[in-house]
Amino acid sequence: MNILWIKDDITGHLNKVRGVLRALAARRDLVISEHNLAWRWSPVRQVLPWLGNTAFTLPLNCFLKSLPDPAGIDLVISAGGATQWPNAALARAMGRPNIFLGSLRRMDTEHFTLVASHDAPLDQPGFHRFDLIPSMITPDGARNAAEAAGITAGQDWGLLVGGNGEGLCWETGDYHSLVDRFIGQAGAAGRMIRIATSRRTPIAIERKIKRLAEESGILSGASWFHEPDAHTLPLIATMGACSRLCVTADSMSMTHESVSSGRPVIAVQPEQSASPRLTSNLKRLEERGHITVQTPAGLAVGDGRPDCGWNLISGDPSAPVADAVLTALARQSSNHP
Repeated sequence: MNILWIKDDITGHLNKVRGVLRALAARRDLVISEHNLAWRWSPVRQVLPWLGNTAFTLPLNCFLKSLPDPAGIDLVISAGGATQWPNAALARAMGRPNIFLGSLRRMDTEHFTLVASHDAPLDQPGFHRFDLIPSMITPDGARNAAEAAGITAGQDWGLLVGGNGEGLCWETGDYHSLVDRFIGQAGAAGRMIRIATSRRTPIAIERKIKRLAEESGILSGASWFHEPDAHTLPLIATMGACSRLCVTADSMSMTHESVSSGRPVIAVQPEQSASPRLTSNLKRLEERGHITVQTPAGLAVGDGRPDCGWNLISGDPSAPVADAVLTALARQSSNHP
């Protein structure tokens, strides 16, 4: 199967597609053609969906700086709002099926063979709702990454720290409470710790966390985003090295990737209202036994568990999306022999 991947430059969007392609590659032989999306005038992408089918009659090179080679393409795939209209337009021009990963924005599902997202409508043709955002993280991958780094898998406790996002606003005191309780409970449980920060983490907070972690005497590894050192591990290896993970809830991608590693996950958020989108997503993950949601002041790493018990991921969490893609392609093929 020859796949055209329309790419933007957002890491989360790229990892969604990578996860689906990895799962598809376990089922089909794939040849991937990657095309970096470049608009001639970026604001035009906000206008095109409003034009409906009229927009598809206009020359694509009026809007895009370069066009991919259509020869031999069997399927078009992309993720992220900027790629939505180009995905539909290129697939239409080529006469090929297409997959979009993400929420539809002012476009109809009729322009796509399949739309897959975590908030897709249930039981509607053309949509697939996934429990976990596709990514490159799997339980086996996390364990193998840790072992490849010379680390015994599943021994330490992990803390993945973000920052403001999805309606959450972290105060300095929230960070301090989270880190103090995490370090204190790990020490009492006889566990070593691993910590990772992200682009959302303020650099001053990263430095404070680093100082507290190093002074604790139980820091066995870290991945500092702003000031990495020679011993920084890939995040997937950090996940694999841990028996459980605490993750700040501001990044849905980071929360879903943590669950995809097959570890018990505690999602931590300050005591304030999050965005409805985040609240709904966390509730769904907790109802399925993938996470428990806690506050910094109420953090209980060793004792926390969902009411229904842990439902840990053991297989490839991107596999259901790959299966939905193949089902959609088979359905379209049978409808248009």
